[in-house]
Amino acid sequence: MAARARGCKRRCRLPPRPNQSRLLALLNRQLERLTLLDVLLVAALAALPGWALVKTWRTARGEREAWVYQANRLVGVYRLDVDQTIVIGDQTRPHMKIQVRNGAIRVAESDCPKGVCRHAGWVRAPGRSIICVPNRVLVEVKGKTKDYDAESY
Repeated sequence: MAARARGCKRRCRLPPRPNQSRLLALLNRQLERLTLLDVLLVAALAALPGWALVKTWRTARGEREAWVYQANRLVGVYRLDVDQTIVIGDQTRPHMKIQVRNGAIRVAESDCPKGVCRHAGWVRAPGRSIICVPNRVLVEVKGKTKDYDAESY
């Protein structure tokens, strides 16, 4: 029985645990081989997410306006930092009611059949727009910079 146990120990031997001093020596050797370009590359990769976050935050906090067009004519330019309700159409039978609240704009009511413009929700980023084809209304948010999803030429 003792022979079996010894034989199993020989065959089932685990690899020796690495010595901590060996690991530290290896790490020190690798750190000595770093160049200035390696350090700059790591710093740039670490700073990239922070830069993107700051740029997005500044874009969202800049002065923004909503330009509302109906039938290719400018109805008005409205600041998004002032809460208000905009009525498009006749006063007796309005086509649309547009709300501006907390720096965002949306179509609250519309008499169009499918109501796609109502489902667009709140829009606040520059470059975004809400379109109602049956009423021929375009609501476009403009600011100092545009926030693009994608571009194509």
